Amino acid sequence: MLLQIGAANHRSIRDHQELLLSTSKRIKDERLTTPVPTLNETVVPVAAIYGSNAAGKSNLIDAIDDMRDAIVGSHASLGPSDRIPRQPFLLDDSSETAPTLFECSFTLPDQLVDERKPDESVYEYGFEFTNTEFCKEWLRRTVRKERQSTRTLFERETRNDQVHVHFGTELRGENRTIANVTRRNSLFLSAAAQNNHPQLTRLYKYFEENWEIILEIDAADPFIADYLSDYNHMNQLVELINQSDLGIKNIKIESEKIKDENLEFYRDLTETISRHYQRVGKSPPTESLLQKMRDSKKIKFIHAATEGSVRDFDYSLESKGTRTLISLLIPALEALSDGSLFVIDE
Repeated sequence: MLLQIGAANHRSIRDHQELLLSTSKRIKDERLTTPVPTLNETVVPVAAIYGSNAAGKSNLIDAIDDMRDAIVGSHASLGPSDRIPRQPFLLDDSSETAPTLFECSFTLPDQLVDERKPDESVYEYGFEFTNTEFCKEWLRRTVRKERQSTRTLFERETRNDQVHVHFGTELRGENRTIANVTRRNSLFLSAAAQNNHPQLTRLYKYFEENWEIILEIDAADPFIADYLSDYNHMNQLVELINQSDLGIKNIKIESEKIKDENLEFYRDLTETISRHYQRVGKSPPTESLLQKMRDSKKIKFIHAATEGSVRDFDYSLESKGTRTLISLLIPALEALSDGSLFVIDE
């Protein structure tokens, strides 16, 4: 669970700003909070950020997205001489060359000792970076046995184009070997996961699999229909839509074969995509992509009509508000089921 996240020198955020999920003393109802026994405090599972236009709300959310992208992609996606994507503050003379900072703290469960009360650790992870290198990177772990204890798992610093990593005694694995293959423009955590480090791969997967950030709403009909054809929370989705008073009683997904006269176009399209994959050194998914195009899905909404009858509405006939709501409910239900971090820019 996320406890805190902060950023500095990112877009309109020049000085360090952070979002704390620690519980306000005004919240008395324990049902509205989540305990963090390791820190002997409680946090809220939901937060909303309010502010005027151009106050920086979207930029904080964008920082969360960029932090995840750096963790997931810096070692696997960037070439040795590639620049690190970043957007520093541009309204003074010093910020453009100063490092950008991203950092967060979160909980992860440990090995189950007692199923009724699993232990969990609090991790603090962050990094500073410029266009060319990750200058600093750190990971700390806090546990509580008889008392609270915080240990540094690793600290990284890049000096004179060389990556130097100091390891704590609790971090076991091929640490030195992985440090030697960590480039100045890649994170040590990312390099560790790519090399199957036993402890750090688990933390890497927390960011890769449990952070869902939606900066824009993609409410396209084929995307929604294809996604819902194999969706595990359809009953809950329909129930929420019913409660939203949209006039929709049910949802159904239909297969839609493309017309023969359009098949040649899709075949040419998949061949073009295949050539692109070959140019970048990846295996082309030509056949599976063509099959997917041939067997496209279509979503229908069932509305109540007069005298107890029903009518099927195409997705395009629903209001933009309805389409947006459904596009948000789909990943929201998954996040609630998995216990993931779910961030939306309204």
